[in-house]
Parts: sequence; C-alpha cells; structure tokens
Amino acid sequence: MKARTRSGHCGSSLVAGDGGEVYEIGGLGDDGGETAWVEEYSLKENSWRRLAPMSYPRIRPAAGFLDGKLVVTGGMPGGRIEDRNEIYDPETGKWSPAPHAQMFQSLSNRGGTGVALGSKLFVIGGNAGY
Repeated sequence: MKARTRSGHCGSSLVAGDGGEVYEIGGLGDDGGETAWVEEYSLKENSWRRLAPMSYPRIRPAAGFLDGKLVVTGGMPGGRIEDRNEIYDPETGKWSPAPHAQMFQSLSNRGGTGVALGSKLFVIGGNAGY
C-alpha cells in the first residue's frame, strides 16, 4: 500500500519530478483555507515529506520541472487569478520569483496543466475566470 499525503488537498496540482518524485502543490487545507503547501512523495521511500511553502497560496496552479527546478504558475488565491510565477530549487530547498521572461507564456490561469518540454513550460487548458 502506498503512503498518503498528510492531509487531502482539494484543488491541488500534481507534477512528476526529475528524479522519480511526485509533488503535490497548493490546494485547500483541512480548514478549507487556501494553502501554499508543497509535499514531495518519494517512490523509493514510499513516503511523503512537506517542503518549504510557496510564497503565495494557490488553488489549481500549473507546474512543471525545468532544468531540475519546479516552476509554478497561475492558480487562484483569495478569489483572484494569480499572475506571479515561482521557482523551487530542490537542492537549496528555497523558492524564488520567476521572471516572466523565463516562461514560455506567463498566464493568469487556474486549473491549467503544466507540461515542460525542453526549456519551456507550456500551460494548457484552464480558465482565466469563473
């Protein structure tokens, strides 16, 4: 049996890592509030661990790995569409802002799917409003 996340995150996003990990990003916490949580599932260890939180809470962000780093864009915190992008570096365990120029297309989007191809993150689907 596989390990479960420490708490169910409605509205979170999942992305596969470069080294056989799965990341669960954002969503709603047990209290129904928006979270900036990021958890990593290790296939090798069959366990979850909580990573440093994002700078901003997000519901349904798009994400993908570029050059070994997790890029998160879009989502919906506080009832508005998020237009800030962030990068998580697994080696340092820290988040930093992602300049818009690093993105294929910086979108104000929620519910889209991130697909990393080469050095670009494509955001497919989702919507820009309710």
